[in-house]
Amino acid sequence: MKNIYLISSLGMSPGVITGLIDALQYSYLEESYDPKYLAIITTDHELTRRSVELIEMDISQFNPHIKTIPYIISGLSDIHTNEDNFQVMKTFVQAFKQGEHLKKAGEIDQIHINIAGGRKTMSGVFTALSNIFPVDKVYHLLTSPEIERNGHIKNFLNENNRLSDDLLDDEKLQKCLHPKVAQEKSTLVEIPLLRTVNFDDLLYTANLILNREQISNQRIVKMLIRNRIIEPVSDHKYSPIKEGKTLFELLKYYISI
Repeated sequence: MKNIYLISSLGMSPGVITGLIDALQYSYLEESYDPKYLAIITTDHELTRRSVELIEMDISQFNPHIKTIPYIISGLSDIHTNEDNFQVMKTFVQAFKQGEHLKKAGEIDQIHINIAGGRKTMSGVFTALSNIFPVDKVYHLLTSPEIERNGHIKNFLNENNRLSDDLLDDEKLQKCLHPKVAQEKSTLVEIPLLRTVNFDDLLYTANLILNREQISNQRIVKMLIRNRIIEPVSDHKYSPIKEGKTLFELLKYYISI
């Protein structure tokens, strides 16, 4: 079993994370994985905070060895604008870099991504960035409509919108948190990753472009031009175009943190 750093998006269905942990530990894939660290990326909303709280309570009971690292995007209760979406991207980069530090320190073997929680835009961002930043696996946990419906965080709260200990012991709600353990139908789907360029080469090239220095690696340059990320400004010097601005802002942010 490999130790992993798991980055997961989260909305108002905490079971997308607790159920995923079960699936990873009990070998839904070709081998089993144990999340030693869990980075939860979510919005700054009362119900998403309750979801994080419930996950932490569940982990303390069933997986106390897992360390949770909440990345609650301060001041962002929902995602409505491009600026909101960029905040999600930056938070992903923060969480990923923390995983890199742990990997270099020998704390974990791999970095995995879960896209099952939160807004569809979050899932799209996580998937796209996973094809740029060197993560090892991306997946999504599929469950039944009944599990999705009953697993909403509101079903775990009392009349004061607080987590109720009695509800946490409810067998019906436990099925939503641990469908595999309860032998409910769930499927872990692995999302294919496509590596078009070495990340270190991309980072080095981006740094040269940001500093308006000459670039000799024409293979990466051609790839970035083909994908409408950069354009030439003079001999062997290039600049990000509108479509590439977001990527270069993220790479610049990655370098700075």
